[in-house]
Amino acid sequence: MSDIDWHALPPFVSAAALLERTGGRAPGRGSDGIGSLEPGTGDLVIADVRWNVAQGSLREHYLKAHIPGAIFVDLELDLTGAGAPQRGRHPFPDDDELSEKLGSLGINFEDTVICYGAGDPMGAARLALMLRFVGVNAAVLDGGLEAYVRAAGEDALESGDVQREPSGFPWQPYVRLVSEDEVQHAIPTKGALLIDARPLERYRGEFETLDPRPGHIPTAKNVPFTSLLESDGTLRPRADVRAAFEAVGATTERITFNYCGSGVSAAFNTLAMDYAGFAHVYLYAGSYSEWSRNPERAVETGEGNVSDAS
Repeated sequence: MSDIDWHALPPFVSAAALLERTGGRAPGRGSDGIGSLEPGTGDLVIADVRWNVAQGSLREHYLKAHIPGAIFVDLELDLTGAGAPQRGRHPFPDDDELSEKLGSLGINFEDTVICYGAGDPMGAARLALMLRFVGVNAAVLDGGLEAYVRAAGEDALESGDVQREPSGFPWQPYVRLVSEDEVQHAIPTKGALLIDARPLERYRGEFETLDPRPGHIPTAKNVPFTSLLESDGTLRPRADVRAAFEAVGATTERITFNYCGSGVSAAFNTLAMDYAGFAHVYLYAGSYSEWSRNPERAVETGEGNVSDAS
């Protein structure tokens, strides 16, 4: 039997653990725990958050085949707030707006939410981190849909749309978010380690098609989120993940601000640091897409500081 505490999930849950919990069927609804206002006492909700930079949200893929009982969460519509692009390409919804969005999806504060993607975990990590930042018991399905299919088989998937009854998700404030001004303050004071989750070429400023100025935030170091993944899309062992961040100066005591292009892949790095046992880890949600639009903010190009842990 899995030793996972389903009432207080780690950042990542294996496909085997999910199958053990569900038996490959759609999760039941209407737990007696609803109304207790305690995370993890409500329904088990599976959320399909398939998304990529080139194509956006992949709802049509979800409709063709998804994990039984999974709802679809659209990163652009459900997990992005107003103010783009000045606040970044994918700004967080304000906390009261997030309550409305989660309520419309039928997610309750008491629920346990397993988030998955396919091909990469970015969208799933964004939802899981947002939920964890407002106190919901949530995790990423390690390896995503591919891992589930390897464990359960192609025939285990279902097609069509799944909807949950709207909920009255209570207002909850975000924790562990930092602003553009806080990032700026950290640069000369060295008050926090800045880590950029984007690919190395974008960090260096060699290939930039999304944001107005190439490069990275001054003093930031580079740990591409893809460097934390095995070839099958699952997370590398805890010791390897820890080594990758330690290679650029992370410690348990040091404050870390994670960022990327628009606060999506940096969500994965933030969860990975939690998994590896780092404390004091924060997300700069506006990320480089907000930073690079402000002419008063300096940028750097070139190699900088790159993790070479392997």
